[in-house]
Amino acid sequence: MLRRAFMQQGWVMMGLMCLHLPAVAQCHTGFGHTQCGAESVSDLNAVGPVLMEGTRVRGHTQVRGILKAMQVQLNTVDVQGMFNVSHARVKGAVSVSGALQATHTQFEQRIEITTNRVVLNHSQAVSMVIKPGDSGTSVVVLRGHSQVQGSIVFTRPGGEVWLYDGSTQHGSIEGGRVVKKS
Repeated sequence: MLRRAFMQQGWVMMGLMCLHLPAVAQCHTGFGHTQCGAESVSDLNAVGPVLMEGTRVRGHTQVRGILKAMQVQLNTVDVQGMFNVSHARVKGAVSVSGALQATHTQFEQRIEITTNRVVLNHSQAVSMVIKPGDSGTSVVVLRGHSQVQGSIVFTRPGGEVWLYDGSTQHGSIEGGRVVKKS
């Protein structure tokens, strides 16, 4: 009976040794990182690396560090660091100060980002405002039939939108130009 109680709480008994192996069904923070599983939370505020898989955040997601999110549903997002997202739906506005890489992701409101490179692969966005990073040309890369429905605004002139393999951009481009790639 005691053994069953331990197992239900994520403990594994191996002879005389016990290991705690919790299933990731909620957000856990430890040793400077946060990990979230298949659960719904109201808000998420974290410092350091964050890994989300199958998570739904109903309110605001704020991360100071790296956010890697897979199969998630997010509302508003504010990341100071790298945002790597796949198989996701983001309903609210997105603000990123750092790199953004999205695969199979739908952004339903504007993306505002401070960086020199944004990569969308098999993804859709409503519109983007690109503020320059440290140096070099700001580039938005659209691959795998990605779409931007509205405008892409580069706040520093000289930005580029690289269109690959059937990707499209339907609104205006301010402060930049389209470069077709194959």
